[in-house]
Amino acid sequence: MKSFIIILILSLLVSAGLIVAQTVNHPWHGTGNSGGLSSGGSFALTTSAGIPIATTMSGGSFSTESGFIPGARKISGTTTSFNYGLEQNWNMVSVPLKVNDYSTSALYDSIVSSAFTFENGYVQKETLVFGKGYWLKSASSYLESFTGTASYVETIDVADKWNMIGALSIQIQTSNVAPIGTSLPSQYFEFSNLNGYEPVAAIKPGKAYWVKVNGAGKLALRFGSLLNATPSSEPVTKDMRMGETTNSLSETEKKLSSITFLDSQGRKRTLYIGSSKSKLNEELYELPPVPPAGFDVRYSTDRSLTHLSATKATETMPIRITGASYPVTITASGLNDVGEFEIEMIDANDERKVILLAEMVPLKISGEIESFKLRVTAGKGKETPKEYALYQNFPNPFNPSTAINYALPVESHVVLKVFNLLGQEVETLVNEIQDAGFKSLTWDATGIVSGIYYYRLQAGDFVETKKLLLVK
Repeated sequence: MKSFIIILILSLLVSAGLIVAQTVNHPWHGTGNSGGLSSGGSFALTTSAGIPIATTMSGGSFSTESGFIPGARKISGTTTSFNYGLEQNWNMVSVPLKVNDYSTSALYDSIVSSAFTFENGYVQKETLVFGKGYWLKSASSYLESFTGTASYVETIDVADKWNMIGALSIQIQTSNVAPIGTSLPSQYFEFSNLNGYEPVAAIKPGKAYWVKVNGAGKLALRFGSLLNATPSSEPVTKDMRMGETTNSLSETEKKLSSITFLDSQGRKRTLYIGSSKSKLNEELYELPPVPPAGFDVRYSTDRSLTHLSATKATETMPIRITGASYPVTITASGLNDVGEFEIEMIDANDERKVILLAEMVPLKISGEIESFKLRVTAGKGKETPKEYALYQNFPNPFNPSTAINYALPVESHVVLKVFNLLGQEVETLVNEIQDAGFKSLTWDATGIVSGIYYYRLQAGDFVETKKLLLVK
């Protein structure tokens, strides 16, 4: 009788289409208590380790423990509640449940903008759609509550190139998204105000994601093994983007030269430079369209990675900076393996400046920049200067910090000091023996009063003094 009941229940599940055929690598066994489905009995299906995965009582209910039988789950129709946290400022969001009223005002309490989705450009919407992604601006960080019907499978229409898509009512891996009639040349990107666009491996309820496709088609989102669809192309993973399978994305990018931009609100954006021998696919570093507002940094190619040419000695790479809160601090790393890095800027007063970047020496830009270019001279960073030199600080005037660059043709005992107008020493910046090369440092004048100051470099028999202006 017990064996008959086990077979009957599993047969009913299969006939209902709830269990998808699969290979099980470990045995299952059923247990019956008190004579089967009597008034005091129960039925349980457990793993060989004795972990219950499915049970039924005489009342007729049947439940499964999530994660053991992929496919033996309710596909939709579960009424539930969901809480989602929004950041202050702009958010990429989607409706996490199917609801009766999709108007922005009914769904979100503290929104101070219309909703914007992307249809070959940003389009304003007052009514949202399940499965699509939107930009919304929140007046503060807060927790939004939703009540509605859960959806664990959805098919979303996508247009050629970039799309903002929504999520299901439960977290899924990007590998559980099947392209239909199209293919994916990019990763999935989420957005945060702190770090900007970042590639992800999971799609979470309440969030929205950018994805680029080759040609219009559909994306089938599924939870677990609810669908047997075979992707027309394997979604790009972090390791695939790097062309490797052993290193994580962060570990691989550590090997690249990079320039990090940090604005006054603590928001960080990073660009990468690969050598001519690098085999990284730049297309996979293409960034989604610029947010409606907020801090964004990218090359003019709309990518976060560029490669140096094998044939050009010097290359200039325009960089677009939008929505920054100044001052912006720029820090470069991994320069010595590539060459000499300079930034060429034109400020709001149409003044052009060229500054040498040094390894891990922060450079603070106080005012808004109209034009920003990175200039790289391959191999020059390894060259030895032919003569001593002290360069003009930048920015100048400044507040509160400025960069000072100098050159040493040979190993030298270096003394670099700052003096006021009376010739009194204000601060010693360097007093040590240094190797030959191009040098850079930042003087932080926090706590120093406004005024005209002089900085003097002594190295060997070389002595030179320049003027700088601190304005607070």
